[in-house]
Amino acid sequence: MSGTNGSPGKYRVEMTGPALLDAKTAARSAEERGAGDKFRDAVARIWSRLERDPIEFGEPMYELRAMKMEVRKAAVAPVYVEYGVHKDEPLVVIRRVRWLGNPSG
Repeated sequence: MSGTNGSPGKYRVEMTGPALLDAKTAARSAEERGAGDKFRDAVARIWSRLERDPIEFGEPMYELRAMKMEVRKAAVAPVYVEYGVHKDEPLVVIRRVRWLGNPSG
């Protein structure tokens, strides 16, 4: 995505309602197991990448042609996300967030 001056543009990142619930549940689980800092750091790193370069970040899964979106997946340990990148607009929509932490510690 290019801005009007040729410099890289910035994508707007949004979350679906279910993704927001996923994130809250995952954060709570991480906190309960003493991994809250790691979880928050990973989410911040993911969010930054989604704002800057969501196409280079992650791997493609499938396209939603009618919505003009490519659905992708990515992980920054211990967090996994699925998100859509709009083909025509600088928009990223997070649809799933999972904590990949080990429940046994």
